Amino acid sequence: MMSTLWTVAAVCLCLGGHPRSETSELKKAIVRMQDLYHVNFVYDSSLEMIRLSGIFSSGKSLKENLQTVFSGTGIKWEIKGSYVLLFKSSQYTFSGHVCQDNGESLLNVTVYDQNMHIGTLTDEHGFFSLTLPEGKHTLRFSYVGYEEVVKELDLRSDYSGTIYLKESSTALEGVVVTADLNTSLFTTQTGKISLTSEQLNTEFSLFSSPDLVKAIQQLPGVSAGTELLSGLYVHGGKNDENLFLLDGMPLYQVNHFGGLFSAFNTDIVKNVDFYKSGFPARYGGRLSSVTDVRMKEGDLKKFHGMVSLGLLDGRLRFEGPVIKEKTSFVFGMRRSWLDVLSAPALRIANRFFPEEDINARYAFHDINAKITHRFSNESRLSFSVYSGRDLFKMKDKQLFPSGNLLHQEKEQTTDEYQSYQMGKSFCRVVME
Repeated sequence: MMSTLWTVAAVCLCLGGHPRSETSELKKAIVRMQDLYHVNFVYDSSLEMIRLSGIFSSGKSLKENLQTVFSGTGIKWEIKGSYVLLFKSSQYTFSGHVCQDNGESLLNVTVYDQNMHIGTLTDEHGFFSLTLPEGKHTLRFSYVGYEEVVKELDLRSDYSGTIYLKESSTALEGVVVTADLNTSLFTTQTGKISLTSEQLNTEFSLFSSPDLVKAIQQLPGVSAGTELLSGLYVHGGKNDENLFLLDGMPLYQVNHFGGLFSAFNTDIVKNVDFYKSGFPARYGGRLSSVTDVRMKEGDLKKFHGMVSLGLLDGRLRFEGPVIKEKTSFVFGMRRSWLDVLSAPALRIANRFFPEEDINARYAFHDINAKITHRFSNESRLSFSVYSGRDLFKMKDKQLFPSGNLLHQEKEQTTDEYQSYQMGKSFCRVVME
């Protein structure tokens, strides 16, 4: 008898010692159904945190209300006489890859479950993973500039798939855009700025050739140092305190012609992540900045390419499938023709100054190549290659009198710099 009294007293103290929590949506719905249908509900208290998607209606039967109220919540129900049992559904993983029609990955695509009101974003390789309860789900895939895709899914086990988004060409009415200087302060990564290939090709161009480093120089907190050169001084740091990565490969020589051109061919660049503070741990220690450049993966369906001619250089790019829908490649090359343009000027100069016969030549080139194989919707393997070369040659022949004779001296100078980088990348979505 005394033990029973002590138990009752302890329960009363526990109830009285804690403030009463606000009634959840689940409790409200249960109370109304208990009063209307004279049934009792049995469930775990953790279910009270789940938001209900349906609306209770007194004009419906018990089963109809249970189906409506708990639809898309991950809560399963079962009627046992005058009791209604509520329990969580099994959890499964929906993963996959989001890409364009040609198979090129899309990053930061929004994947949203309209029933559960949860979502995620695709990573830099276009992969996503979302853990959902068993049952029917309506998933929406959206990305700026592309048509929205809605997929109905009846999830009974782990599922993976590929989602293709088409570019949209909807004409929009004119709008007024106002900027908020504090917007970047409320992001999860305040020191990160992302640039796409479309943005790079509309940014700063020197003699008709887009330049990645000079586009970064226009960002706040970044200084170029000497005008028109590819220097990068972030928040007062030195030029050698910056890390440049191309598909994960570190590049140590990132410019040509003394810094007038950067070593990145924007025709094969897919996107750039520039960090000027708060670097992720995977990049190691850097004092000033990290520039992570990702190359395109190539078209999985058809071959195509482009050729671009500028005032001081020319560029070309080819891409296409090696094995359709499985393996793709992209190849890009850029070469200057400063040696071709300077030759006529030197010939004219040598006519006016025949005693100094100068023959100079300078040229640079960049070669990028990448091949990507897709094993499945969850995994892929990529190999990337970069080669850069600067070559400067100068021959100087001078004539000067020596008594009654003309004496000739020849001098030849050759400077050459070459850079080769090769890397591989394996990506896989891990089921949780």
